[in-house]
Amino acid sequence: LWKTNLDLPENPIYYMGVDPTPPPRPGEQQSSDALAKLDNTVMIVIGTKKQHVWVVEVYSCKSPLPLLFLNKFFDMFERWRPRKVGFESVLFARTYAHLFETEMLKRKCFVNIHYVEDRRSKSVRIRDGLTDLAFNGQLHFHESQTELIAEFLQYPDVAHDDHLDALTIALMCRNVGDIIEGEYEDVTDQFQYESDDWRVSFGS
Repeated sequence: LWKTNLDLPENPIYYMGVDPTPPPRPGEQQSSDALAKLDNTVMIVIGTKKQHVWVVEVYSCKSPLPLLFLNKFFDMFERWRPRKVGFESVLFARTYAHLFETEMLKRKCFVNIHYVEDRRSKSVRIRDGLTDLAFNGQLHFHESQTELIAEFLQYPDVAHDDHLDALTIALMCRNVGDIIEGEYEDVTDQFQYESDDWRVSFGS
């Protein structure tokens, strides 16, 4: 459900999900075609209380330079003071997490980094993370979060799913365990048809 006012409850608990991308190659930031193909670096802050989730801030940029990303990260952190900040513990995401840890020492601003280990496919993770919240009317967007809403409505038929990925990483920060086990297999067409109603409770 997207609103003009998120109507946050009193004293929600905040979490942050980070889905970084490598810095752009030389020339990519100057080429509109190359820039359009880049994945988005996304940071999302959510507020949670009584099983409800409010997306309170979204940052998205096409492969920003590391210093720009670091500055924005600490700006968002100071504003919301999330209990945990989630990164996937794989590949480039972990490299960026290390950059943040180094920058914490310089700024004397210490963040609880939560390394999310998830062995499911990304599509399964997104559906598992959002389906129940959507069906129960417990996930709340602001109407200005247009890129996130577009990915949500059009998924899986999207060129990029970085906003949904960052959102599910933030949601996984609420879990007690760090390792999420999972097995998956190709679904049948009938199951796919039935699961396409996962957004049924959403509307303008």
